[in-house]
Amino acid sequence: AAKKRAHLVVTLAPTTRRRPRHGSGYTMDGSMGRYDDDNNGASAGKARGGGGGGGGGGSGGGGDVVYRLLCPTIRTGSVLGKGGEIIKQLRADTGARIKVEPVFPGAEERVIVISAPDTPDDWSPAQEAVFRVHARMLEGAGDAADPSGASATETLPIVRLLVPPTQIGCLLGKGGCIIKQMREESGAAIRVLPKEQLPLCALEGDELVQIGGEPQAVRFAFHAVSARLRANPPR
Repeated sequence: AAKKRAHLVVTLAPTTRRRPRHGSGYTMDGSMGRYDDDNNGASAGKARGGGGGGGGGGSGGGGDVVYRLLCPTIRTGSVLGKGGEIIKQLRADTGARIKVEPVFPGAEERVIVISAPDTPDDWSPAQEAVFRVHARMLEGAGDAADPSGASATETLPIVRLLVPPTQIGCLLGKGGCIIKQMREESGAAIRVLPKEQLPLCALEGDELVQIGGEPQAVRFAFHAVSARLRANPPR
């Protein structure tokens, strides 16, 4: 049987000072408040929306590394688990803070915010967590419609990331040289999608980065993108 597709999203900060689509976002240190795992991972306090960009220094710089991933609403159960048991285990295993944002009305995806203090190691706790969350999303791929516009029965995985405007340049490079190199080295299709394709759960000004292709190519590209975002935090 054909394997099913999954997708992930990381959001970047807005390019304009328009009001966010929802909430006030995360603080620049990546703090997320309290968790309520029995309420599908929603914050026990007032809903804060899809969250802002990440903060902190570059690789090994001691600040927080923050990723914002898009997950189809129908697959969030695979990340949360019964009574929040899976997300609790993911936090314990990786040492990262992981939060599934509340459902935004009309949105087919939810934002998963992952953050952790950076370390001098080649592989950060936040990167470990973002890959594990994506793996859980793939396991939860269902037969419902995919917000990326792809058929649920297609075999190729998708990663969807929301990135702040002050960070997107580290993925593009002058004249697109960096994104072209990542495409060539990975063999994956790496795209910054048009603004009109932003999901409802994104913040105003967010950029949507989408990675697609063969599983191995997607993994390679996802690693490269996550590493560049880690080394070049939002300003």
